[in-house]
Amino acid sequence: PLRPWWRRRVPLGALLWLAAAALALARLAMLAAPLHWTLELSTHFAFQYALASLVLLLAFGSRRRSLGLVAGLLLVGVHGAPFVEVARAQLGGGAEATTRREGDLRLLLANVRTSNPQRRPLIELVRASEPDAVLLLEVSQGWLDDLAPLESAYPHRLTVPRGDNFGIAILSARPLVDGRVVDLGASGVPSLEAGFQGSSLRLLLTHPVPPMGAASAARRDGQLERAGEWAAEWAARGAEATGGRAVVAGDLNATPWSPIFHRVLDLGRLRDSREGFGLHRTWPSGIHALLRIPIDHVLVGEGVTVLRREVGPHIGSDHRPVIVDLR
Repeated sequence: PLRPWWRRRVPLGALLWLAAAALALARLAMLAAPLHWTLELSTHFAFQYALASLVLLLAFGSRRRSLGLVAGLLLVGVHGAPFVEVARAQLGGGAEATTRREGDLRLLLANVRTSNPQRRPLIELVRASEPDAVLLLEVSQGWLDDLAPLESAYPHRLTVPRGDNFGIAILSARPLVDGRVVDLGASGVPSLEAGFQGSSLRLLLTHPVPPMGAASAARRDGQLERAGEWAAEWAARGAEATGGRAVVAGDLNATPWSPIFHRVLDLGRLRDSREGFGLHRTWPSGIHALLRIPIDHVLVGEGVTVLRREVGPHIGSDHRPVIVDLR
């Protein structure tokens, strides 16, 4: 009798062509991402597509199939942008200075995860990295209480703790200038805006809802667009006094390959602080770096130099922290 289809062996060549077709469809989905939120989700895995395309090219090459080699080269070509970012980082394209000086600002951004019971790793990271300000997302009152050992070093605080995943806080070693809680559009979650004594930078810390459906995707997009507009407004309002040095930071629930991410950059005249430093994938923290995606961001406006940027260690959260030095 004939064996069931699920027990039949599929030739390796057929599997390779199926993989090529899947990667081609992924690229089409990325191009069509502005049309629907489900297609936008496909953009987040650009690095994984690039890696799969390279593996596919090598597989076709090992079989010495000229048509397969052409297909593999085309796929690497259309998916290969993340490799350029990695190469630029290896060549040192991001570092513009190596030492901090007075007036520079070191920020530590960490989505700590509300349900994360581990406090010590974050405290140790803060003490080791000595940031000027600690930017916290998904922070509850319990989290703030347990971070009491940092209070003497970071006495200046702007906090909105919550029991869900949208508590937010700034802990600063420097006095905060005109710190306030702001609502970005109809997001329904708080964001924080503040300046820092001795620095001309103005920070917006925000955490939009994840795009888990059409409604939440619209809320996220609206909040991110408003963040871009805030950056543009601050640049225009502060041009004479400060040069309009805006910084937008947070778990933005979007990757650099998403259309909404590019819209934020365009609206706010911002640039991604990752440029020249690598992919800096931060989520989910507990898996291999090759499988993670970058959704924790620091975006900087005109007149801001990124001196250093790195992804911190695992702190018990599902996100890795990000540390940046800004001038």
